[in-house]
Amino acid sequence: MSKQTTFEEERKDIKERLKNIQSNRHPFALLLDHVIDETNIGSIFRLADAVRLEKIYLYNKVSKNWSHKKLQRIARSTNKYVPFEKINAIEQISSLSEEYEFV
Repeated sequence: MSKQTTFEEERKDIKERLKNIQSNRHPFALLLDHVIDETNIGSIFRLADAVRLEKIYLYNKVSKNWSHKKLQRIARSTNKYVPFEKINAIEQISSLSEEYEFV
C-alpha cells in the first residue's frame, strides 16, 4: 500500500509559488461596501485571486467571522494570501481615490 502524501510534500516549492503569486498582481483593487455574507466574501477572494487583483478593500459592516466554514471552503485558502485591508472611515476611501481610479 502506498503512503499518502500531503500537498506540501508533493509541491516542495509551495513557498516559492506563493511568493510568485503575491508579487505578480495587476494594479487593480476592489473596494467592497457592506459585504457581510461569508459565502460572498469567499467567492470574492477566489475571483480576486483568479484575476490577480492587487488588493481588496473592505469597508463598512464586514463579516466578523473570518474562520466561518463557508468562507474557508469557498475561498479555498485564497483569503490567506490575497492582500486585503479593512477600512473603518470614509476618509480612508478618500485617500484611496488619490491612488486608484474608481469605476
